[in-house]
Amino acid sequence: RTGTYTVCLQTSNIKGPSSELCKKNYVRVTPFKDNNLGAGTVQPIYESSGNIIDDGGRNGNYSNNRIDYATIIPCGAKKITLTFKQFKVLAGDELKIYDGTNAGGTPLHPGTGFTAGSSPIGKQIVATSGAMYLYFSTNGTGNDSGFIASWVTEKGTVNPPIASFTVPDTLY
Repeated sequence: RTGTYTVCLQTSNIKGPSSELCKKNYVRVTPFKDNNLGAGTVQPIYESSGNIIDDGGRNGNYSNNRIDYATIIPCGAKKITLTFKQFKVLAGDELKIYDGTNAGGTPLHPGTGFTAGSSPIGKQIVATSGAMYLYFSTNGTGNDSGFIASWVTEKGTVNPPIASFTVPDTLY
């Protein structure tokens, strides 16, 4: 959930627990953001939810003669579900989606990819490997408004870290 949160820490040893130390408003959780496919896309994308959009953004057309890609790999993901809100590309421009970290993963797209006449609208694209790879290639014969999709993540069982360190019991 979005908001600002207080974080508290308490340690203990054989003599007992310490007093609790808290930092108010220490963690801020923001709503998910747009990730434009293209040169500005930070790789990989670690957010557990967000939007993925072609290089033209929400209001422009995608560019000609491009190859853009992104890897969505949230920490502890059991399942990533991608849902398209818009998909309008011309024949010859293709979006390929794989269950995995690269094009060697399991294809989640039909044939050579989603293109004109094979839209992912109304379908949920699901990756169960913990990662999803998107590869968008365009030719030079024209462009259109492109795609806007959102993903959410179902977390798997993650064991919390266990701190283990040794410190001297006497300070000089």
